[in-house]
Amino acid sequence: MFNIEQPAMAINDVRDFDLAQMWNTWDVQPHYKRTDIINWAAKVASGAPGGKLKSIVVCCHANPAYLQLGEGFEQRHVHLFKGWKNLVEIIYFRGCSLAQGDGYAFCAAIAAYANCYVVASVKDQETFQNKRLPPGKLDIYEGMTITFGPNGKPVIKLRFAENTRKD
Repeated sequence: MFNIEQPAMAINDVRDFDLAQMWNTWDVQPHYKRTDIINWAAKVASGAPGGKLKSIVVCCHANPAYLQLGEGFEQRHVHLFKGWKNLVEIIYFRGCSLAQGDGYAFCAAIAAYANCYVVASVKDQETFQNKRLPPGKLDIYEGMTITFGPNGKPVIKLRFAENTRKD
């Protein structure tokens, strides 16, 4: 596990297994609308100390170029992330394989629209199986992750050991 600099927000889809806990934590139901998710996180960010969040941690199931967050986000919805522009420094997506294949362009577009860094995996991720992560902590990724810069270009690729879970 590693520490997430605060203030940070965890946005947890209730259908996921790993649930993060940050300075502000919000559990999202399947029927929540995309615009409501973006707008609420923006409101939390503007009310944070300094008027922005260091990080948003999104814990949800994912596939390449798809987030199962509320009613879901696909490529045609990435423009909505402009609602987070200059309100967050880093978005950590914990879903499986989000940056794989078409997901590469999906994550790059989110980074550019939000004008922040985006970290996402190209591999399936292990889980805690319905446990809350310790406050302010994020579980280490498995396999390769890509970090996209605020201009949407990749800035770093990191490879972590796979299947490292020891519950």
